[in-house]
Amino acid sequence: MALEVQFRALQLSVNAPTTTTILQPKVEAARLDHRSQSIVHVRATAEDIEASREQNALVPLLQLPSELLLAIIHHYVGIHRKPSKKPLSGKLYTWLRVTHVCHHLRSVALADPKLWSTIYPANPDFVSELLVRSQQIPLTLEFNHLPASESGVASVRTILDAFDRIGSMSYIYSSTNASRIPPASRDASQLRSLAVRNAEAVHPRSATVKIPLFIDNCKMPALEKLDVVLLPFPTIQTLFRPTLTKLSMSTSTIPGIASALLKALEDMPLLETLKLHQVLPESNVATKGPSDTPIVSLPRLRSLYVSRSGAVECAEFLDHLSFPSTTTLHLDLRPCGRQLWFSVVIPALSAKFKDREQVQTVCIHTPWNSDVQVAVWSRAMSMDEFETQELTPDLCITMYGHHGGTIECDETLVSLTCDLPLTSVKTLFIGELNPYLKRNSSWIALFSPMTQTETLAVMGSSVQFIATVFHRPRERKMVSTGGGQVMPNLKCLSLRKVTFKEDADAAIIYPYDFIHNLCSCLVVRNERHKRLESLRVRMAVNLTEEDAATLLEVADQLDWDHKVHKESLRRQWAEEMM
Repeated sequence: MALEVQFRALQLSVNAPTTTTILQPKVEAARLDHRSQSIVHVRATAEDIEASREQNALVPLLQLPSELLLAIIHHYVGIHRKPSKKPLSGKLYTWLRVTHVCHHLRSVALADPKLWSTIYPANPDFVSELLVRSQQIPLTLEFNHLPASESGVASVRTILDAFDRIGSMSYIYSSTNASRIPPASRDASQLRSLAVRNAEAVHPRSATVKIPLFIDNCKMPALEKLDVVLLPFPTIQTLFRPTLTKLSMSTSTIPGIASALLKALEDMPLLETLKLHQVLPESNVATKGPSDTPIVSLPRLRSLYVSRSGAVECAEFLDHLSFPSTTTLHLDLRPCGRQLWFSVVIPALSAKFKDREQVQTVCIHTPWNSDVQVAVWSRAMSMDEFETQELTPDLCITMYGHHGGTIECDETLVSLTCDLPLTSVKTLFIGELNPYLKRNSSWIALFSPMTQTETLAVMGSSVQFIATVFHRPRERKMVSTGGGQVMPNLKCLSLRKVTFKEDADAAIIYPYDFIHNLCSCLVVRNERHKRLESLRVRMAVNLTEEDAATLLEVADQLDWDHKVHKESLRRQWAEEMM
């Protein structure tokens, strides 16, 4: 009864504790407990991070010097900056993750401004960050594609505000982008390299491409390299500067372009490299220019590339161009008629060759989509050096499209090589050739001046007719030219990828197999000249140990790598007949 009275009194009392006052201590206790657990978790995370940092410090990669570690980062960046099939893909800046690995890598990356100096406007979120982190070094701008959003235009404006910092720029022209790019507010005072390519599917002859205002109106006093593709020549002329050291033009042909180009080259005395691809016409029409056309001198020119040009147009262009005798020449010519070839082309080419050093190494072969190519070097090279190293030739002449010409290609080859200083050739390499080049009379005329040749290398099917040039067994009579008189000082004969027999398992069949044919020719040659010192065989086809013993009869030494590929030409012919 007493307890009920007290409970009734508490219900009527104003100061009695409510439900809220009863639950509040529990909520506070739960909050304190959650806070305690959070503190424990944060402390555990901090200890884990510290342990990971100490563990990362023991990684061999992070123990490298900062210079070497930075070189590794640059290599990683270069891999991710390779061109992608999707130009707007997010792969351009995925290399930034390397700075998220650990504190040490991040500090090394942030300390190098060059790492942040390449800018792609396709990612406007990084433009401001890259401008700050690159500090004040020259920037590389790859202006290939402009985002359609307003943020992309804003990023371009941000770059143009720092246009005086651009050192190298690659720009792909598009009519949709050209109208959206605002003019530059500053001159490109540090711009040294500029590449402009036209993305429109329009030939330059009918294109109306105009350089955007941000390039046309700004000054480029330090421009050294200019690379233009698929742009009209009047547009290209606006980019010419007297400070240029490298000029590359592709697919920009207009009537009278040779005269216009020569006039422009007069203001480029510092030019060292000149590349012209599909610039000079291919019509091969002899056009006598004005008699007062000056000779343009380029005293610093080191390399001259003229590709996909008519032989006559190239000859007339070279007639009005003066450069040092040490300049490397790469000419890709479309042959003309016999009369123009001998009256215009050969005299112009011979004038450029007469002051050159004596040729020591020559390579003649048929590249893809061409008729024949002649490459020469002014220094002697061994066969191992020639096969393993890709050395730039001092002179390289390629002829193409000969099937539509009016002169035999082998006659063109002979007339060309006879005007080269080939009497001192030490090493001659004959690669794969087109069938219409395999006429003995032409090659005898080509080989006859090479009296000092010591090494002859032949590749593939070309060896079948090269052997007959020396002398066939039935032609044992002495002749004044050709036959056994070819290359009297030959010491080494190198054969690469040569088929020695029609069938690997068959015996030598006289006189059809190449082994007997070669040995017979060399026996006749050895009777008239000194014996062959070395016979070099690489990657032979259908050659056995028994057959190799036959080759030792015509040479003092057999240098064979024992790499043999077996095939049956008879079975192949039978399958083709079926």
